[in-house]
Amino acid sequence: MAVITIELAGVDRTTFIYEPSGLAWDNQTNGIGSASFTFRDQVGGGATITPTEGQTLVVKEDGTAVFSGILTDPGIEFLGPDASDQNALYACTALSKEYITNKRKVWKAYVDETFEAIVADINTNFLSDEGLDGATAVEAGSIHTITFNGESVTEAYDLLCAKEADGRTWWIDVSDQIVMQVLASSATPATLDKDNLLWNVDGATDPTFDTEKSGYANVVTVIGGNPDMPIKAQSIDAGEITARIAAEGGSGRYEYKVEMPDIRTENEVQSAAGAILAERVEVPQVFVGTTRVSGFEPGQQGTVNLPNIGLSAVTMFVTNVRTESRLGNTEFWHTVTMSTKSNPDGGWQAYYRRDKKRHPTIPLQVEPAPGIVRIESTAGPLSTIRRRSPPNGSRAISPGR
Repeated sequence: MAVITIELAGVDRTTFIYEPSGLAWDNQTNGIGSASFTFRDQVGGGATITPTEGQTLVVKEDGTAVFSGILTDPGIEFLGPDASDQNALYACTALSKEYITNKRKVWKAYVDETFEAIVADINTNFLSDEGLDGATAVEAGSIHTITFNGESVTEAYDLLCAKEADGRTWWIDVSDQIVMQVLASSATPATLDKDNLLWNVDGATDPTFDTEKSGYANVVTVIGGNPDMPIKAQSIDAGEITARIAAEGGSGRYEYKVEMPDIRTENEVQSAAGAILAERVEVPQVFVGTTRVSGFEPGQQGTVNLPNIGLSAVTMFVTNVRTESRLGNTEFWHTVTMSTKSNPDGGWQAYYRRDKKRHPTIPLQVEPAPGIVRIESTAGPLSTIRRRSPPNGSRAISPGR
């Protein structure tokens, strides 16, 4: 059986875990992971631990870290009428370290700097007091000119990855290393089949297989720009419309519209419409099952082989893994969600990477030279606009007001 240890603020607190509550956490593509658990200890003079917001939590399996996060707002339940000195339960939630990059803002302009140099500077100047300015694994990229006007570090990283246009993404691993790279295809540790999945076991999710149709669309309209000068683009899959007419009758049209005011050029709006259509026109099949096999991680590619439910050696991609402790915290069960979607990261997220965290923006690019405003497009040329001097006695109006 696995040996599970729980470290709080660098100290092993495994013996304080309240076993009936268990321990569970999620890892997912494009999202913040979370862990939930309960400590039991005394309060008052007999207290040994007092969980506090901001403390680091690390979960290890056989000595290897499998989750690392930050404690957020632990609650307390007293187990008796006297709150001064008695046993209490501390209900705790920890969020993965990407939570930190959501709360920090970037205020800086970069001119003709490489991708990796910009990332290193952001880490040094905006994350140094968060303990995340150390080890990195950042793939070299292109040269960019960009200004961040109060975007979060998450948004800054998202936008930089999107500008590389090579499908790269980023995350913070369990050793607090910031990783930015194009994901290489990696295999799941095992095929999910009748021998590796739990069936009819109390507490486990029985294998299920379904088609995810809720987001389907074959006509996508994107409206960018601003209310005074909107930019509209539409992308249509005529073949899908014809197929829907043959299968269902009617017009065959499934329409989706979204407003993206942060996209300012026609090229970007049209590209976004095409990317969103590519994402929504694919109807994925989704599998969920529970296994004792460890090592499943979001982004992996693997095989599900369950002919009795219509899955005969089907290739799928891991999108979510929820881990729960069992048998007195001596064993892990992993509920794995997999999808047939060929790009689980989503084509449209080339513009809005890791959208489950926070919707990024495309900021105004301001050069240091006075009187010049430059707007850098993700797709398209860099346009330069010279502002005229205001008439005597009048006040200049800043762009965007």
